Amino acid sequence: MVETRPGLPLVEWVIEQGGAVVDSEGGVIYLEGIVTDIEDRKEKERLRQQLIEVIGGISNNIISDTQKILQTLKTLRMLSLNASIEAARAGDAGRGFAVVAGQVKELAAETGTSAESITSLMNELEATLKKV
Repeated sequence: MVETRPGLPLVEWVIEQGGAVVDSEGGVIYLEGIVTDIEDRKEKERLRQQLIEVIGGISNNIISDTQKILQTLKTLRMLSLNASIEAARAGDAGRGFAVVAGQVKELAAETGTSAESITSLMNELEATLKKV
């Protein structure tokens, strides 16, 4: 830390407030004011901004992974449809397979709804962070 005088640290971030004290004729008698050190406030602001950036990065990673899940679900739905078609072709022998294909389709739909909800929540979080 740089010192201006022995024992007094250099203060880089300050707020100044003050004004003139005037006599009855409007002449300036003297100036008075206060200088407030806001370095701690600036450091907290810098750390908060870093935290927001980290949270934003994590948010983007979650959105990216959720998008991958949604892509996988599209493939799963297609496989479920193909399985249902093959089960229908197999007739009575494919009846159990048709039940499994139906359950896979339902599971894919539920997972897709959850993934879309996560994406929506992450977008909401990102929008909120941008306001901070």
